[in-house]
Amino acid sequence: MVASESRSARLSRGALRSATYWTTTLALATECLVGGVMGALQLSPFRDTAVALGYPTYFMSILGVWYVGAGLILLAPRAARLKEWAYAGLVINYTGAAASPSETGAASSSAGSSSSTPSSCSPTSMPDAIISAWRPSRTEPEIRSQ
Repeated sequence: MVASESRSARLSRGALRSATYWTTTLALATECLVGGVMGALQLSPFRDTAVALGYPTYFMSILGVWYVGAGLILLAPRAARLKEWAYAGLVINYTGAAASPSETGAASSSAGSSSSTPSSCSPTSMPDAIISAWRPSRTEPEIRSQ
């Protein structure tokens, strides 16, 4: 009886881990796809913010295309190496997004922090979502020291 309880506890932990992974992955991929398309098309709120931060508008198109690519890769099955690169790129992207307003002096302006954006979706909270969604590849062997 104890062995079956232990097994069900492991299954529920595995189910919780899987649910957490897919919830954060779907939220992150959706944000990448929607934000990437809006950035690549240089839509008004994104274009205004980029210009206020001193970035050229063509930079948004470049980032937007790669951002959409990252969102698609996050949803792709069995692409562990590509997913790791996508997560790394997203961390770099969100770190830059969080640092840009303070480095350009736009932190106190309305362009750097939109009041319509919930604080849970700020650039500083997105790396937490990336870390929650990332899980190491199970297909690669572990390296053990001897």
